[in-house]
Amino acid sequence: TAYHPVAYPDPYWHHGYTHGVPFNDLNRFHHHGAIRDYNDPEQYVQGELTGGLDDFRTEDPGVRADLARIFCALIAATDCDGFRVDAVKHVEPDFLSFLMPRIYRQAAELGKTNFLCFGELVDGQDRLLARFTGADKMNSMLYFSMFYTMRDVFGHGRHTALLSDCLDQQVQYDPTARGRLVGFLDNHDQPRSLSGGEMNNRWNALRVALTFLYTSPQIPCLYYGTEQGFDGGASPWNREDMFDGEFEAGPSVGDNFDTEHILFQWVRKLNDLRTACPALATGEATDSMRGGAKYWFPPPWKLPPPPPVLAPPPPMLARAAAPTPAAATPAAAGRMLLPRPCCAPPVSICCICWF
Repeated sequence: TAYHPVAYPDPYWHHGYTHGVPFNDLNRFHHHGAIRDYNDPEQYVQGELTGGLDDFRTEDPGVRADLARIFCALIAATDCDGFRVDAVKHVEPDFLSFLMPRIYRQAAELGKTNFLCFGELVDGQDRLLARFTGADKMNSMLYFSMFYTMRDVFGHGRHTALLSDCLDQQVQYDPTARGRLVGFLDNHDQPRSLSGGEMNNRWNALRVALTFLYTSPQIPCLYYGTEQGFDGGASPWNREDMFDGEFEAGPSVGDNFDTEHILFQWVRKLNDLRTACPALATGEATDSMRGGAKYWFPPPWKLPPPPPVLAPPPPMLARAAAPTPAAATPAAAGRMLLPRPCCAPPVSICCICWF
């Protein structure tokens, strides 16, 4: 159906609320009402997301300039190491081409030459995720295609050759993003891995999945509570209080920062492993037994003792020695050796959005 502006008296999300300067002018927002068809580009770029989130008029030069100024100032004010860029689908592509070079330039002037900007698009198709990567776009994305693949393999027992198939699709991304996509097993919009219908509280399956997350060509992102066995379902049940609070159920009841929890200890070992083995952050991955009988990680490092493998046998993933951080270098079989941020030192990420 055609998209028509909807007249409403108060376009602000909260009635009677006025945004602060410089966005206290209604002309700086779209007035088209809620998105009714999330497959219609005009609607999902100019409409309001569910809940009536006010949508910036990002095609306006003044709005663009102010957003760029604010986000660049945020880097200096917070000393952050990257941005998680929410809902990249919901702005016109040329706005990103305007904004991102300014962000990278500002970060570089502050000595942050490897500033990470990963976009969010809830879609399992690499070709769609890859459209948002490039020198003047995102240099990473939330790795939703791998998220769905890991759920299928480690949660539902599908063959682990799917993991290799998914990794192969990284060639669709801009070279700046290959090998540095942000992988995850849980987040605030998806039922938790341990929830019913997924791994259903099978901790051994989760430990295998976490091992793959931390040792495969992606930047691992751990959502709070995974290391405490939280098993909430769809939103909002996947946003339980970590500490003793009012929104909690099941494993999240009470104060849950338990450093002796078996999953906390497992994640600690995996973090130590990435620190001890730089190849896990910057090395090249090679499938040497695609569809074979085993999936294992050879020396020179030693993994924590693994639990029983609950998924079908995967291909072997071997890791090359870490290259010297430098410009991208061609590698065998068309793969690229790319410097990736090593997540051993503490880093801080800010979240930015358009509404």
